[in-house]
Amino acid sequence: IMLEEIDRSNRIITEFLLTTKPQAPLISVLNIKSVINDVIFLTQNQALMQQVEMVVDVPEELPNVAIDRDQIKQVFLNLICNAFEAMPDGGRLTIRSYYNQDKKQIVTEIEDTGIGIPKENLKKIFLPFFTSKNGNSGKIGTGLGLSVCKNIIEGHGGSIEVESKINEGSKFLVYLPIVEE
Repeated sequence: IMLEEIDRSNRIITEFLLTTKPQAPLISVLNIKSVINDVIFLTQNQALMQQVEMVVDVPEELPNVAIDRDQIKQVFLNLICNAFEAMPDGGRLTIRSYYNQDKKQIVTEIEDTGIGIPKENLKKIFLPFFTSKNGNSGKIGTGLGLSVCKNIIEGHGGSIEVESKINEGSKFLVYLPIVEE
């Protein structure tokens, strides 16, 4: 219990620090698939324990992006962990990336079959300190996770959006500009 609480405290402090003083990204040119593979490796055991089927559709031949690997990994981990929390009785998590040629962006979708987000909360979820985790599910949120995600993605010249339907699930779309050759 102590180790779990230490980890939780560390996450809260780290998220708070990132909100108040974001770090400049340490950019390298990468294929998004390598980052997604790392995140899948880190989360596959939790998916098995929660009976969440992970479906991954990320082609090898996507154009490269200029990103801070650790920051983008943090974004994807946060979105995937939120998806797990939205599916306490199991479900399906789909991670899909593709190239939007018109906008010259890599789009990564993280879609769950969870409880969904109420319509009135959709405009608020990226605001610092807004949380729908009130402790009823055993989880207490700081309201910083999605705010940090948004700051990181915007710091990379990208954007993040959400689509959701109650009792059908949510889909987060992360847009990152490609590296022009």
